[in-house]
Amino acid sequence: MYQNNLSQPGGGNMEYRELTEKIIGCAYRVYNRMGFGFLESVYEKCMLIELEKAGLNPDSQKTY
Repeated sequence: MYQNNLSQPGGGNMEYRELTEKIIGCAYRVYNRMGFGFLESVYEKCMLIELEKAGLNPDSQKTY
């Protein structure tokens, strides 16, 4: 039976834990600096900048 240990420190099998923490941290920084009330496109651009600062290589939304 599956047991969820993600709520415990160091628990669970979260392969992308470090990456997830970086992304969430970037999102918090954008919101804390920008606040609310802007268009989504403004937050998207800010998020791309923060992700780059965090050492990630983000792409903007792409159409296929």
